[in-house]
Amino acid sequence: MLWSIWNIRNELMFAGKIKSISSAVEEIKAKSFAWVKHRSKDQTLTWEQWRSFDVF
Repeated sequence: MLWSIWNIRNELMFAGKIKSISSAVEEIKAKSFAWVKHRSKDQTLTWEQWRSFDVF
């Protein structure tokens, strides 16, 4: 999560790109899913289950 926020901050500071909060949350969900999926012994977790978690 922190890495994504840092990258979003850098895009804003150095390239002037503004990202919406919802797209930032989706990016964090995608990166965290990839990390958990590759580190977990439980291989039953699906992207649909992970993506359905709503933080708003």
